[in-house]
Amino acid sequence: MSSTNIKDNSIETLRGLACILLISFHLVGQPGLTGLKLDTENFLVTLNAFFENIRMPLFTFLSGYVFCYRGMVRGSELKILIGKSKRLLLPLISVGIPFLVIQNNLSVSNLSTYDSGILYYISILWTNKAHFWFLHAIFLVFLILVILSYFDFNVIKYRYILFMISVLISLITPQDIKFLSISGFSYILPFFMFGVILYEKKISSNIARYVLIIGAIFTLIIYNSFGYYYQEYDKLSDLVISLICLFSLYTFCMKFRLLAYIGGYSFTIYLYHVFFIVLSRILLRQVGIYNEYVHLVFGIAVTICLSKFLHDMLSKNGYLSVFFLGQQKK
Repeated sequence: MSSTNIKDNSIETLRGLACILLISFHLVGQPGLTGLKLDTENFLVTLNAFFENIRMPLFTFLSGYVFCYRGMVRGSELKILIGKSKRLLLPLISVGIPFLVIQNNLSVSNLSTYDSGILYYISILWTNKAHFWFLHAIFLVFLILVILSYFDFNVIKYRYILFMISVLISLITPQDIKFLSISGFSYILPFFMFGVILYEKKISSNIARYVLIIGAIFTLIIYNSFGYYYQEYDKLSDLVISLICLFSLYTFCMKFRLLAYIGGYSFTIYLYHVFFIVLSRILLRQVGIYNEYVHLVFGIAVTICLSKFLHDMLSKNGYLSVFFLGQQKK
């Protein structure tokens, strides 16, 4: 097996890990509000909070890495933009709108706005709703890349400059801009560019070790010194922690067949996992099972299996595959 394939397997493993973390996050939910409605002192709630700086940064980091793997040829900007529109924006209609309808009108949901107007349902196209904010945000990332490519700006060549700019954007952008999930876009942008950097810059194990040590020390300095004076303390510290975690996961180059297999269905899992999580919770409660650890394991298993089943079924039809999975028609 070539080194490229080994690295590909490790990337798919990280995709699978990101899926597990995402499913777990929505399974456990917010203390007393969503998911299992656990107490704030519950271990699963604590574990959920621990992985907060890894879940979506990892998805975005992998998107940046795969972007470099596939590349962007000058002159193909329109084709790429159309492809990304199908991949990311069609699911906002086919999956996002039904999600809001179910959430708002069925008692199985923990949250409901009780706003049944058509405008509310289609507003998912321009404002962040639930986990679909990521589709807006990552589309904006690709839109910027397409624009830069159109004006002949080499993203790979100036990746370090773009990374520093993305960090600055992330720190200064307010966290409550819901339109087109601009706040989400500013949040994930540094992680995308970090994926670009690590793909283009092969890191030796010795360099990785030193960077991790320096990063850990830097994080401690932030926590113990600058937090009292710097108003963006939380953003900066979270960003540094996320980058250290991403760098560690990438450098360790984990390869697990099961996680890599799950990673192959990552986008379908991302789109539909909330539906299957609710289903698993209903099934267990119908038979009188309320143990949170049983819910966690069963929910993850059900979500992965049903996501694979749905993916395979929809993939058999070109039109359904395009509309409900955002895939290219074969």
